[in-house]
Amino acid sequence: MSAITREELLRIPRLRKHIKRKMQRIELYETRATGGAIEYKERVQSSVNDSASDCLSMAVDLRAEVERDIDELAELVYKAALFADTLNDPLERDIVYAIYVRGLLWKEAADRMNYSYQRLYQKHQDILKRLEVVLLD
Repeated sequence: MSAITREELLRIPRLRKHIKRKMQRIELYETRATGGAIEYKERVQSSVNDSASDCLSMAVDLRAEVERDIDELAELVYKAALFADTLNDPLERDIVYAIYVRGLLWKEAADRMNYSYQRLYQKHQDILKRLEVVLLD
């Protein structure tokens, strides 16, 4: 397994969001298929004429996508953890673990580490620059 790239590292939080959204859509399709209550805002966003079998089919397809996304996420998180272990600066290592391995939000990570959001952001920029330098070598 190769070292993580800048793009792969930045993909981790986006992938987590995509998985969460897809899981919400799966829940919506399964609710529709079983005749459960649907909130009005959900009806507005998509067709109300979906048959139960169409909804179940969409849910199954989404589950397959989520499984692939989870596999990709697991690989990227593993690579991020290996990368974090190579960092000499404890704050940089903690940032990579908090944001990319554990999946904390920036505000949550800053609060837990007792640093300002701005300080974490600055260190994060250093981390990303270090990844670019590694790629150039």
